[in-house]
Amino acid sequence: MASIAKQLLVLAALAGGAGWFIYQQAEQPEVEQAVRSRPAPGVVVAEATAGEVERVVSAVGTGRALRSVELRFSVGGRVTAIQFRDGDPVEADDPLATLDDGAERSALAVAQAELAEARAAFDRAVALQDQGRITASTYDSAKAAMLRTEARLDAARTDLGHMVLRAPFAGVIGFAEVDQGAVVSSSTPLATLEDISQLDVEFRVPERFFGDVETGAPVRARTRIFPDETFTGVVEAIDRRVDEVSRAFLVRARFDNPGLRLPAGVFMQVDLVMGSRPGVLAPEESLVTEAGEVHLYVVAPDDTVQRRAVTIGGRRAGAAEILEGLEAGERVVVRGLQKVRDGAPVRVLGEEPRSDAGAAAPEARAADPVSAG
Repeated sequence: MASIAKQLLVLAALAGGAGWFIYQQAEQPEVEQAVRSRPAPGVVVAEATAGEVERVVSAVGTGRALRSVELRFSVGGRVTAIQFRDGDPVEADDPLATLDDGAERSALAVAQAELAEARAAFDRAVALQDQGRITASTYDSAKAAMLRTEARLDAARTDLGHMVLRAPFAGVIGFAEVDQGAVVSSSTPLATLEDISQLDVEFRVPERFFGDVETGAPVRARTRIFPDETFTGVVEAIDRRVDEVSRAFLVRARFDNPGLRLPAGVFMQVDLVMGSRPGVLAPEESLVTEAGEVHLYVVAPDDTVQRRAVTIGGRRAGAAEILEGLEAGERVVVRGLQKVRDGAPVRVLGEEPRSDAGAAAPEARAADPVSAG
């Protein structure tokens, strides 16, 4: 009886399994039909373009004023006036501060009086010489006396001029370091004056690019102060010495600073453009990185997608240079990437406008910030 029961249980299990298989086979076409009936995912595409790809070296540096001096009087004395406001722009030769000049004005008045007396004596000597009534030595003495008093007058005027501190060039003056009434010496700093109509930035470039960098080459810079703006400049000078430790050389770029918007000492990220080459450009948002491989999805004319591995060159401003794997004119998915499958159809909901701006291929990136100071 036990064996018969076991046989019946086996037969029942086999019957159940067969029924489940028949059911699954009957349901499979319905599942496939449901999958096929789903609408294709919607995507937004963009067209890969042919363009000029810049060769760029990226680095960092600090903006330095075109000229910068620490202002001091050439003589000592008591400050009687501060004639500037902290942080104000000033013009060349503007008076900035004044020392007590009472003694110098008195000395100037004495020198003027002595010169007037010496000139009168010389005029009499000239008249007497014309009449033959004085000797040549007396005439020469009167002339020499007049010349000495003229020199003393010039010295008195110079001494008086030293009582006024004037701007040596146009620029922006910093904070005053002394107050009115302070007694200063020739070594006492009063303020700093900087010409920031242009800024110089020094940065390091790897030695392998020494032959590629030229004076006048374009340079772009960005700052944290104005993150949405790009400032343009040119290479002003190239150091002819390669550092033995970093194996890099210094390059100085100069940037215009309209409106004096950028301060001296500003941190700048710079891109040195060393030329360009033709290449294929695709939106950076179309790239997918998985397991160290970069790929994108290309939309075929029949609106099916093909997953394609690509080799990337440089990246900049939302564009990537595609060295291998993509041709100009092909469409790539830029939105809806998470919904597409290799070989599956898609619905193109829209196309991003073409960008004719070239990408920049960073050839190197400086390891350490370089101060221009």
